Amino acid sequence: MNFKRLSFKVFLMAVLPLLFGKGVSWALSIQISGHTVEVSGLKPGAEVAIIGCSYSQEGLFPRVRAIEAHVQADGASGVARLSLPEELPVMTVVGAVDLLTGEVGVGAHPDYPYTLWKGPADQPLPTSPGRAGIVIPRVRQGRVLWVRPGVAGFVASIVGSDREVPLNRFRGISRQEPVPSVLQRGDVILGFDQERLEFWVFTVGR
Repeated sequence: MNFKRLSFKVFLMAVLPLLFGKGVSWALSIQISGHTVEVSGLKPGAEVAIIGCSYSQEGLFPRVRAIEAHVQADGASGVARLSLPEELPVMTVVGAVDLLTGEVGVGAHPDYPYTLWKGPADQPLPTSPGRAGIVIPRVRQGRVLWVRPGVAGFVASIVGSDREVPLNRFRGISRQEPVPSVLQRGDVILGFDQERLEFWVFTVGR
């Protein structure tokens, strides 16, 4: 047995989850239980945008349910609750962005069997103020949430051929807000790879 190789493997198993997985500290906390997604860490009455999906096995093929919503936090507790018509399965992951502050949270079902990564090693990708599109990693299918804190949130779907999502493909996640024509410093981008169940996040201009 190669002791050095085994020791290095043990080191990686111990350290990587702390760097990229459940050890990542998020500003918002997400709990998934039954039919409900709860986002805490918000100010009372704050609004939050949520994206994600769930996978469940039905017969020979998995069923994929997209999760996309705009929710307002309770006026007393500062907790936003999204109630869905069906119980959320173990393979459920969601991300959320506070529309006022731009703070982010990512979470999974409590029995989710894998480490929930903050993002692949080659991310975030550069996107600068004044650009008319958001550069993304290559994913087969997913979604991008773009938030201008204190203004609004916008969302767009992405497919495998996309390397940059034009801003004119976005739509308001809550209302028919006019979509800005260019990015500005401080905009928050939360992307989601629906196939790998991975998120990436960055702030424009940082």
